[in-house]
Amino acid sequence: MTTGLSKLIRRVTGWQALTNLFPKPPKSLRFGVINAQSLRNKTTLLDRLIQLETRNGRDLDILIFTETWLKNEGQVIPIKSGNKRYDLICGVNPNNGLGGGVAIAVGENYDHTLVKNEQVDSHLQVLAVDVKAKKSENVCRVVATYIPPRHADKEDHVETVRARWEYLMTATSNIVTRKHVRKGLDIIIGGDFNIEGHNLETCYTFKSVEARIQQNLNQFMQDNSLEQHVKEGTDTRTGPNVKYIKDWVIAPQGTAIRNLEVLPPIFSHHKEIFADYHLNQRYFCKAPNITAVKQFCCVHIHHLGFILYLQIPS
Repeated sequence: MTTGLSKLIRRVTGWQALTNLFPKPPKSLRFGVINAQSLRNKTTLLDRLIQLETRNGRDLDILIFTETWLKNEGQVIPIKSGNKRYDLICGVNPNNGLGGGVAIAVGENYDHTLVKNEQVDSHLQVLAVDVKAKKSENVCRVVATYIPPRHADKEDHVETVRARWEYLMTATSNIVTRKHVRKGLDIIIGGDFNIEGHNLETCYTFKSVEARIQQNLNQFMQDNSLEQHVKEGTDTRTGPNVKYIKDWVIAPQGTAIRNLEVLPPIFSHHKEIFADYHLNQRYFCKAPNITAVKQFCCVHIHHLGFILYLQIPS
C-alpha cells in the first residue's frame, strides 16, 4: 500500500480516533513537599507557585504540606488557582492552629480516598490518602508525616524523638507494606522530622540516637522495598542554633522518582522538594470501551472498503 493511500485511509477513517477508544492514564504525576509554616496566611504564595509551575508546563498534581497551622482538621477544603482546582485534605492538628498540621492537596484530575488521619501523643501527625487518576485503575498512596521540634535541651527529649520515630515507622508500616509494593501500589511518603539542634550536639546520646533513627529508617525502607530520595540538607539557616531538619521523600526503589529538585524556599526556611513520580505502568491495561469500538467500526469501515475498491484494477 502506497504512502499516499495510507495517509488517505488515516484521514478519511479518522484513524487517530481509534487510539482514543482506549484509556490513556498519565504515566507520571508531579508532586511537591512543602513546609508551609502557616498555609492559611500564604494563599497568594500557593497560587503563585501553582501558576508558575503551570506556565513552565509542569502541572502540580499532588502537594504535601507540613506545618500548615490550620484548624480545619479532618476537613476537605476546595482550592482554586487560575483554572486549576484542588482538594486540600487536612490532617488532625492538636495545636488548634498554633503550629503543626499536615495536609495533602489533590488535583482535580484525581479521585481521593482517606486511608489514615492520626495524631500521636499530641504532636506526631500521619495523614494517608489514596489517589487515582480518573482514567486509571492504578492507585497511588500518598502519606504526609510531621514530627515537631521540642524546645528543650534535655537528653530525654532526644529519646522522645527517637520513640516517636519508631512509632512513625510502625504506624506507616501498617499502611505501607511489602505486599502493597508487590501488588504494584504506588507509594509516596513525604514530610519532615526534627531533632533539636541547640546544644544537643553536646549530649552524649545525640549521635547514638541519630544513628538509631537512621537505622530504623533504613530497616523500614529495606523491609518495604523503599528508598529515601532526598540526598541533601533542607534547612537554609546558618548558625549554632540551627535545628537538624530533614525534609524527605520516600518511594519505591529504582526509577519511581525522576527529575527531583530541592529548590530555594518561598514558604519558609525549609527548601522545597519537587519531583515526578513514574507511575506503575503494569496496572494501566484496561478494557477498551466496547460501545465506542462498535460505533467506530460501523461509521468508518465502509469508508475503508470504498477506498480499497478504488485501488482494485478493473
